[in-house]
Amino acid sequence: MPEILYVFIGGGIGSIFRYLTGKVVSSFLPLFPIATLVSNVSGSFILGIAFVFFSSKNINSTAYLFLATGVCGGFSTFSTFTLESMKFFQSGNYSAGLFNIGLNLSLCMLSHVAGMFVAKQF
Repeated sequence: MPEILYVFIGGGIGSIFRYLTGKVVSSFLPLFPIATLVSNVSGSFILGIAFVFFSSKNINSTAYLFLATGVCGGFSTFSTFTLESMKFFQSGNYSAGLFNIGLNLSLCMLSHVAGMFVAKQF
């Protein structure tokens, strides 16, 4: 049962970071969902670091649940990414929808690999 508490607290912290990221980043490019992209890419980077760090060291699994499942899960947002992409398609802006999908998926994968690379340096 305490494991659920770690995920709950981490998820709350991640959600607050996601909200604040949306408030700050959205003003830079209001016509494109840049805040979701920033959250997803940075969340993937952090998750890449956490994956390598926690799998290569003998560290308590509750810390991984807190950071990876909780914080990263609450911070990154696949459901919002899906909604924003669908809104582009529904409005007939297919190129923006495809661009959003391609950008999110490719940058998140690259960011995760970069996080794993960084973590392996330590």
